[in-house]
Amino acid sequence: MKKLTLATGLALAGLGVAALVYWPSGEVQANRQAALQAGAAADGMPRVNVVSPKPFEADSMLQFSARMAPSEEASLYARSAGFVQARRVDIGSQVKAGQVLATISAPELEASLASARAAVLQREAELMVASRNLARAQPLRSAGAVSAQQLDELQGQEEVAKANVKAAQAEVMRLQTEVAYLTVKAPFDGVITDRQVDRGDRVGPGDTRHLFRIINAEVIRVQVDVPQPQLFRVDTSRPAKLTLAERPGVPIDVRYKRSAQELNAESGTVRIEYEFDNSKLGLPAGLTGTLTVPSQGAGNSVTVPANTVTYRDGGATVVVLDENNAVQFRKVSLGKNMATSVEVVQGLSPADRVVINPNALLKPGQVVQAGDPA
Repeated sequence: MKKLTLATGLALAGLGVAALVYWPSGEVQANRQAALQAGAAADGMPRVNVVSPKPFEADSMLQFSARMAPSEEASLYARSAGFVQARRVDIGSQVKAGQVLATISAPELEASLASARAAVLQREAELMVASRNLARAQPLRSAGAVSAQQLDELQGQEEVAKANVKAAQAEVMRLQTEVAYLTVKAPFDGVITDRQVDRGDRVGPGDTRHLFRIINAEVIRVQVDVPQPQLFRVDTSRPAKLTLAERPGVPIDVRYKRSAQELNAESGTVRIEYEFDNSKLGLPAGLTGTLTVPSQGAGNSVTVPANTVTYRDGGATVVVLDENNAVQFRKVSLGKNMATSVEVVQGLSPADRVVINPNALLKPGQVVQAGDPA
């Protein structure tokens, strides 16, 4: 019995030694638990592939969407009320500066002018009487037959008569101007592109509808909106080339003419205009095309794969990760489109990490797992 007890005790003692040897410490257990928790959390995060933007290797040319605008354009409105008596042109009519486009009939206006002219004659007669009365009274003042007050009143009457004459003459000039507006004339050489009146229509100064629209397309203005990052790369000393999809392989040489010299706060662009002689080409204004402009050096733009760009709220957007791998949606401005990549002229730098093929379920601030940048 003592032997059994001794053996049992030795066995228990051995188990205690084993427990002291193999039982992990509290610190080891904590590290293992933290690792297990981190692994479990990582397993629950979306995993994304990222890419670092590459500096754009600018070539010698830049391309922008362009619009062809006429060198002169005007919408003509009625300045005097009346009825259209005659319309002498229609859309497509070639006109010269000063050519009559339409005439407006306004008998009441012409009657007012005749009345105003008669009023001038009346006021001039009143002035003549006042001047003669003053001339008669002045010699009598020295003889004491006329008081100083009476003489002053006569002088005042003459001054009032002079002012009345000037007012009547001004009214005649005003009405003459309105009568002149009854004849609608072309302000410059051009072509009528729109007509919204016909004979018998009533028109007036308060109309929102114009009578005619006229443009001069002998010289065409080529308008482009240049983003800020590309603005200082545009070489304005050399001619650019305008290409139209309807005229492939037939570029048009255009020369720099002017710049708006102000950045549009909404679009982040500056309006630049080129011009070319259209007298022989006869191209219609309003066409759109592509303007290829010489570049004078590289800018700050970068390139990213095309599959990193999505469109949200009507604008180009990329998904980037911050230093904590949190998702951020960032608006960008795009430049040239290449075969598999796109130029980003504003919104990214080479230090950013951009998500490739961003999942539609990603949300701003969401933490994800990120692979090494490609």
